[in-house]
Amino acid sequence: MKKELQRYRSAIDRIDRRIARLLKKRLTLVKLVGRLKRKQGLTVVQPEREGEILTRVTRSVSERETRDFLTTVYRALFKASYRAEGDGEGV
Repeated sequence: MKKELQRYRSAIDRIDRRIARLLKKRLTLVKLVGRLKRKQGLTVVQPEREGEILTRVTRSVSERETRDFLTTVYRALFKASYRAEGDGEGV
């Protein structure tokens, strides 16, 4: 039982490392987008873009629990992205 639990946790840890690398790349791009939005006089918050992303990410997911999970995760990403876009620091 402990070995099985450890195996699952190790797999989760590997996934978490990949997610962290991808989120770091995403943050860099988000800050660049924020700079472009400011130059073009656009608002940081773009509800139509949020909707497009949520639709694309959840479109192929049939399980409601997974769709709800992804929606929650992406809403948190949007919130953090808006903060990063607003300051545009570190790029």
